[in-house]
Amino acid sequence: MKLDELNEATAKPRNKAGVIPFIRHDDGSIQMMFMSPSDPSYGGPEPQIAKGGLDAGENAKEAAIREGEEELGLQQSNVVAIYALPVVTLTGFDATYTMAVYAVEVKDQSSFGKPHYETGKIYWLTPEEFAARGRKTQKSLVAQAATIAKVATPT
Repeated sequence: MKLDELNEATAKPRNKAGVIPFIRHDDGSIQMMFMSPSDPSYGGPEPQIAKGGLDAGENAKEAAIREGEEELGLQQSNVVAIYALPVVTLTGFDATYTMAVYAVEVKDQSSFGKPHYETGKIYWLTPEEFAARGRKTQKSLVAQAATIAKVATPT
């Protein structure tokens, strides 16, 4: 079973979906895009994965891309490849939820639209910078995404 199929099959109940856009630089380094909400009561002030609930009729991948569009300004024309991470269960500030996360390789760091008003700040961080500054409950997800970013070959 492919990672994407595994992700879709095991994401029930799918409470949330998230996206981690990343870019590979010519020198081999990786940077990943995160956000912090305009209202810190929604997840705290630390950099975090753009995420949200699934709308009626959406699958996890569709919801993750939509959240990337809303919270980060992700444009589908900028997407090179999408990689699924294994689904996880996380305990946040107010609930425990299941989350499907996708690492999304992009062509150009500057080819993003304007994010939604709920986004307070956008961050391009290396995996190491996220490990030092990012939301504690998401650090293992970001480490997994970084591993994929370093070894995956776009299809």
